[in-house]
Amino acid sequence: MKTTIALIVFLAAATMALAQDSEQAVLACLKNYREAVKAGDTDKAVALTATFPKLPAARLRQSTQEFIDQAKAGNLRIWLYSSSVNVLENCAVVVFGDGEKPAPDDPAYLIQRDGQWKVLPDLTSWEREYMEFSADERRAFAQLRETYKQVKKRLRANPAARTEVE
Repeated sequence: MKTTIALIVFLAAATMALAQDSEQAVLACLKNYREAVKAGDTDKAVALTATFPKLPAARLRQSTQEFIDQAKAGNLRIWLYSSSVNVLENCAVVVFGDGEKPAPDDPAYLIQRDGQWKVLPDLTSWEREYMEFSADERRAFAQLRETYKQVKKRLRANPAARTEVE
């Protein structure tokens, strides 16, 4: 009996540690993407973005450049919050702010491919015609969209919960 309880406690702790590692990896990917956009590094930002067979590389570079241009014009500042990361299987959503004030407004969707987290090309949407996902990934993103709405509401109601990630 003691062995069974110890095994359950160990497995629960290991699962929590893995979830925490995934959340940190998601946040690191989005932080690196933010820094690449801020620095005007199109190549690095594109490397951190998920690719899709139906999305031409030139179009991906163009949309990435549009984010960079918005950042240079002062119209895009990505505020990240450590308490806003949610991972479900190989899909994730992070609530972020993109204005002058750190108001949590938008979702950033990411997907893990070949062991690496990648930002979706449109950042705030996973429902684009060119994005092909498995049924499980579509289900996960749909659940994460609902999670995003709840987390956004919680962060807006409680500014003290908005621990910004530098």
